[in-house]
Amino acid sequence: MTEREFETWWNANRQAVLKQNKDYIERENSYKIKGIGDLIIFLIPIVAGVLFLDSGIVKHEMLNWAASAVVVIICFLLCVFIKSRTIPGETLFDIEERLKQEHWERMKNEEFCDQARA
Repeated sequence: MTEREFETWWNANRQAVLKQNKDYIERENSYKIKGIGDLIIFLIPIVAGVLFLDSGIVKHEMLNWAASAVVVIICFLLCVFIKSRTIPGETLFDIEERLKQEHWERMKNEEFCDQARA
């Protein structure tokens, strides 16, 4: 199997392989809201947006709402980033790359064994 054939196979079967891996599922579930600490982290953007809206920094009402939405989005992204950095272990990307490499090695070895038998 060539690397190009493997990439085609991986793109077609990626989701199925990932959903069968225990580490990937556990890591994916770790990003969900599970406790009061997580709830507080995700309430921070809403509070920041409301405080910005009430501050009156932007005088035009429509611009004030738009700027408040931007503040909420930025705060949310920061909170998700902080949460992802506080969870120990591999990231989803690292797990996916490891699984991809393991499958590539296994398929190369299986092909080598098949050629040796022939």
